[in-house]
Amino acid sequence: MTRPKLSGRRLGFSLDPSGRAVSDGRQRAEWDEDVRAFAEWVYLQTFAREWPDAMRDLAALGDDVADLLAWCETHGLTAAWCLPYVAATKRAWLRWPAARGAYWFDRDDQRGHFVAEDAPPVVRPLKDAEHFVWLVRWQGGAPWSRVAPDRDLASVRSAVATLAQQLRLPLRRGRAGRPPRR
Repeated sequence: MTRPKLSGRRLGFSLDPSGRAVSDGRQRAEWDEDVRAFAEWVYLQTFAREWPDAMRDLAALGDDVADLLAWCETHGLTAAWCLPYVAATKRAWLRWPAARGAYWFDRDDQRGHFVAEDAPPVVRPLKDAEHFVWLVRWQGGAPWSRVAPDRDLASVRSAVATLAQQLRLPLRRGRAGRPPRR
């Protein structure tokens, strides 16, 4: 998957050479569509690193849309932007079997610039790139006690809810049937 080009932009996070999200010490008050697209890409890379078994499960699936939707639902990838990445990745894996299950491919259903959506919601800035890992762990089914065991639970829940809102990613339901509190 190719990384969106955002040179000179203040994102609040970036990727190190190993592909891990790291804080760049700066914060953004709101995200435009380019920043959101980059954050989606970082989220998917974090997902692949944190849940390699889920990527292998995706590789084993056929290309039936119902199966892909069920896989997305199982792994908390329920935002509208997720399925196009999943479908494009499956198509790429069919073309290049050696890449199967290893990493994501970029969406192949768009050309040119992103179409602007409704006005972005007002959200708090991302303060720690580790929030991507926390969100991936929560969405992947980890209990709160294993999302970030060395951090304050209320802070972790708030960070997960904030990043999910910025990504427009619906949070999975917890045991009580509710998304996490902010």
